[in-house]
Amino acid sequence: ANTSEQGAQVEQNTADQSSNDSKNDASTLENEGTLLLAITDAEEDFVSYTINVSSILLTKENGDQIEVLSDATEVDFVEYQELSELFSVVRVPVGRYQSISMELDYSEAYILVQDENGETYEAQAVDPEQNILTTYTVDFDLSEGQTLEVKGKRTSHLTLDLDLSSSNTILSYEPTVVQVEPFVIGTV
Repeated sequence: ANTSEQGAQVEQNTADQSSNDSKNDASTLENEGTLLLAITDAEEDFVSYTINVSSILLTKENGDQIEVLSDATEVDFVEYQELSELFSVVRVPVGRYQSISMELDYSEAYILVQDENGETYEAQAVDPEQNILTTYTVDFDLSEGQTLEVKGKRTSHLTLDLDLSSSNTILSYEPTVVQVEPFVIGTV
């Protein structure tokens, strides 16, 4: 009789745990929403613009910050010129997000530019003071009408556009040097 009571107790504990798990799942669905993150760029004179995106950090209206990129990811922004490419699908806490911080790593950048004659050159990225660029963090606020709102059980969309034309100035071809001041536009 003792063994069957233990078996009944185990079944009850399993049922209780299963009930708690489904309550936790339901709670998670209400407290988190799905964010589809896309990256795009308009067509430009670059044959390749490959850098690492080290971090994408979203900041809520209350100041809470959420990292939406778990690992540094190599991106060739030229490949994203034709259309917005799906970059990541992430679960983020419900809320209104008003600003974004994006860390770009240029330490192993592969930037190819093309001159008016069609000649291709590998470029070195520099900052406005002509120092070799290693990392650059772009911080920007979403406009009032473009605040990112994440709701439970709904999918939100955010597109980040690193505008290569506005972000880069080709200073010379021999040696090939590109001055970089990243300009990113966020669209929800």
